[in-house]
Amino acid sequence: MSILSKYIIKNHTYLLFTVLGIGLGIFIIIDLVERADVFLAVEGGASQIIPFYIARLPGIFSQILPAVFLLASVILLCIMIASRESIALQAGGVSMSVLARLLMFCGIFWAIVQFFCSQLLVTYGENVALRIWREDVRHRVIAEKTLEDVWFTEGNFIVFLDKLFESGKGERFIAYDLTDDEKEINTIIRAESFLAEKDKWLLTNVNIAYPNSFESLHIPFASIPLEQSVKFFFIGNQNDPRRLDFFVLGEAIDRLELAGSNVETLQTIWFGKLAYSASIIVLAFVAVAIVTYKDNIYLAVILAIVVAFIAYVFTMLGDSLGKEGVIPPVVAAWGPQVLIFLLAYARVQYVSIRR
Repeated sequence: MSILSKYIIKNHTYLLFTVLGIGLGIFIIIDLVERADVFLAVEGGASQIIPFYIARLPGIFSQILPAVFLLASVILLCIMIASRESIALQAGGVSMSVLARLLMFCGIFWAIVQFFCSQLLVTYGENVALRIWREDVRHRVIAEKTLEDVWFTEGNFIVFLDKLFESGKGERFIAYDLTDDEKEINTIIRAESFLAEKDKWLLTNVNIAYPNSFESLHIPFASIPLEQSVKFFFIGNQNDPRRLDFFVLGEAIDRLELAGSNVETLQTIWFGKLAYSASIIVLAFVAVAIVTYKDNIYLAVILAIVVAFIAYVFTMLGDSLGKEGVIPPVVAAWGPQVLIFLLAYARVQYVSIRR
């Protein structure tokens, strides 16, 4: 790794964490001001403030990281220009496009961090925060979502669930195990209750009937090799499918598409999750483009905020058009990012060639 690369990475990381700390603080303070009266009005509510915001930190971090990365990049470049470091680099043959590529590599790292944080930690953290807010602060019991009369097929099994809870538990289970040619029923499995696990379902108070021999068997417990995740049944009842993580959402899209369902909205959200993380890489070139236009740190920061807002508007517009089916989901999610990247890249190349 070159001295310049180490210098860029070290200083950019320092600035990113500084801006990130300020951003998190502002976000939490604004949100706390709106909720403070509720926290303080109930007994024990104030003691839940810290656990509540710790649980929300991954979500806030994932949400503001692209803007934080852009601001940190702009500030770093402005400092380098103000201290005449950029002039020394240009005299040594290091163009602005080289700085853009170095920032792009920083962006790749933070894009990966943002993606895995948003998909692995955010859902859990938001659920914990929601439980604290509703149960510990508002003293409301969150009713578990329930579905009734659920049917699905997996392998040779046709399964009926009389009542299914979001936790994976349920009441009254019936499975018809068909022959390989699907013309006859080998066994009929009934259970009073069940619990869906990752690679099997556990049954309680089970009765197994063999239609061909007119025999039956009663056992207290049994397991059946079903891999169906109950999360997919509740996707349609989600207030916001964005809360589903990338991998669960992708699997749900495949299953719903095979069933003939319209999945344009879910596909737009799925591609959008990738595009939002990749936007950090795009913003590396945007930062260089901004600084080559205005190298005054105050004006550059203001311009960066304006550009971030415009990028957000284009992203929301593409998201809406994709959900409505006006444009393909992949274009809806990636179109704004590609457009912004091309404009920024053209600006960086133009400046590099001119100099």
